[in-house]
Amino acid sequence: MRISIITTSRAEYGHLYWLIRTIAEHPDCALDLVVAGAHQSPEFGHTIREIQKDGFPIGACLSALPETDTRADMAHFSGQLIQELTTHWQTCRPDWVVVIADRYEMLAPAVAATCLGLPIAHIEGGDVSGGALDDHVRNALSKLAHLHFAPSQRCAQRLLAMGEAPWRVHHVGALSLERLVREALPSMEALEATLGFQLPERFLLAAMHPVTLADDVTADFDALLAALAQRPEPVIFCYPNADCGHRYIREKIVMLCRNHPERYRAVVNLPHLHFIKLMDKATALIGNSSAGIMESPTVGVACLNVGDRQLGRETSDNTLTVPATPEAILEGIEIITSIDFQRRARRCTNPYAPPAGQGYSSERIVQTLLTTPIDLRLLRKFP
Repeated sequence: MRISIITTSRAEYGHLYWLIRTIAEHPDCALDLVVAGAHQSPEFGHTIREIQKDGFPIGACLSALPETDTRADMAHFSGQLIQELTTHWQTCRPDWVVVIADRYEMLAPAVAATCLGLPIAHIEGGDVSGGALDDHVRNALSKLAHLHFAPSQRCAQRLLAMGEAPWRVHHVGALSLERLVREALPSMEALEATLGFQLPERFLLAAMHPVTLADDVTADFDALLAALAQRPEPVIFCYPNADCGHRYIREKIVMLCRNHPERYRAVVNLPHLHFIKLMDKATALIGNSSAGIMESPTVGVACLNVGDRQLGRETSDNTLTVPATPEAILEGIEIITSIDFQRRARRCTNPYAPPAGQGYSSERIVQTLLTTPIDLRLLRKFP
């Protein structure tokens, strides 16, 4: 069985790693790994090298990101990717197309697969992020998909409420957590060697992305900077993802680090496990990244979720959500850095953990793909 997986960014590749590896090593599977988007951009760390280093064969290397970051660029890029995927799959037709989560880039493979009559499996459907374009994309992907691998029980129930047949919906947990179970985190020495600097004893880790449904997509980031300017802790920034407005955020981070190197540092890109290790060493994670929702509870680090980008998502007891104003962010930092909240974060449970007794999420997904008949009942999506 030929299974095509599309990856366009550093974050989703970290989530997909064990699924890609499981497919690549399974005797009944042939991997078609399609790499595009930010992976080929030096601006985002040229992360295709990480995929090559992991030894996975790349079936197709398609469009890189445009040089600018407007909404029109997002649409043009998606259109170009649809054309390239269509050409690729006409010559290398897969049995399944696997898409993940809610990035706008995932619309391209879903549209191309739909037009070509290819069955789609969607990972992490049924979730909610009401303040971002991601929410629209995720729901669109779910309605185009033929099988669903939900990250939580509530997400699975939401897919059923959207009209998806129960036999199509499988609760498997968040794929990103599998790496924390199956692999050891790097040592502190290895992390600092990759970072190129020594970590302070206490620091805040900031991961803030553009809010793509807001009139001003970077206003929340400005509010975060205003709050951090009034705090004493060192701050390490992670670069934003490739949404419209990301260059403004990147330029602000570069300027801060240049003007105040004793206080601010930045990370362009880290391998997934190195990022988890960095999160583990932080006093708290601050921003609007999904890592604060899905992965930080398992790590046990306090998280301040800022603004509406993740509006409506399930959160654990380690997470406090505040409005995107400097005053609210400052108050939130006071709370999550307190001794009581730090203890609470270390004791929390993760709603995105896989169901007990199911084994590894990636293995369950592959087994489901192998055993689901590809027939009219699957493709028609009619009750």
